Amino acid sequence: MYRLLIFCTFILSFHSCRKTNDCTPTYSVNCSIPDILNPICGCNGVTYDNKFYADCYQIEYTKGRCKYDNTPLLGTWDFLGYASDGAEMNVDKKVHQYDMFITFKNEKTSISGSEYFIFEGKSAVNFMSGYYKFRNKGELTSNLSFSTKIGVREEDAKSENKFIDYLNADTEFRIDKNYLEIKSRIYSQDGLAIPKDEVLIFKKK
Repeated sequence: MYRLLIFCTFILSFHSCRKTNDCTPTYSVNCSIPDILNPICGCNGVTYDNKFYADCYQIEYTKGRCKYDNTPLLGTWDFLGYASDGAEMNVDKKVHQYDMFITFKNEKTSISGSEYFIFEGKSAVNFMSGYYKFRNKGELTSNLSFSTKIGVREEDAKSENKFIDYLNADTEFRIDKNYLEIKSRIYSQDGLAIPKDEVLIFKKK
């Protein structure tokens, strides 16, 4: 009877920490995660601080941070417009008046000890350059550098600033055939930290 009890306890424990086959995180409320930095890569493409996250979320993992393939992003993408203005994925329709694009490159640079890829582009009135890296699968963080032209129209300046603000942030992205969707969130500068969401649509050149 005692052996049977031990065996059942083992089976139940194993089941509660069993890894899911479809790699969908399923959090166990009975888990405790220590504050240890020893990164692992979950099979869902997310980098976690340590293996205890994977155990609690019941997913398979490998040691070390996730490495992401930037190949699908490489090349030049024409900006079709914002979803809020009517731009759509898989619809070749430009909904603004400017020649705007982004070129993701495979060249790397190191900033403050972190490795980034380089990208260039053109906003409403400026050519720009910057760098990007993956935060997780389908998630980017990017930083832009640019010089503002003097004497531009107010309309141009507004378009310029909006484009730069939404690209110079943490974003989610997805690629469908020759189209790229970037979901971005910025926060107001008025001290209220109100989030503003926007979806940017691009087509591969």
